[in-house]
Amino acid sequence: GALLSPSLYEGFGRPPVEALLAEVPVILSDIPAHRESLGWVQGGGIRWVEPTEEGAWVAALKEGEFQQLGRPSDEARWDLAERHEKVQIAKHLDAVYRSVLGEKE
Repeated sequence: GALLSPSLYEGFGRPPVEALLAEVPVILSDIPAHRESLGWVQGGGIRWVEPTEEGAWVAALKEGEFQQLGRPSDEARWDLAERHEKVQIAKHLDAVYRSVLGEKE
């Protein structure tokens, strides 16, 4: 009933984005990397869980099993597709690399 993406500190991963685009709810660790990439998503589909709270993970899994997590809205999915389109990601990474190197865009 949901994609599970537990993590203590690792960076952003593509599977949660793909799951949301496919209208599959996700259960995510409430860590900065996940919040930065998906914290803006509104309209359901994401269940945030503290990474070390075992009971919260169990509860979230039960919600997923019984389809109580909801689905992301169409608007959220359209925004998500646009933000994570490959060209947009490449442009963003290029800007980050140039900034680190002290170059202008």
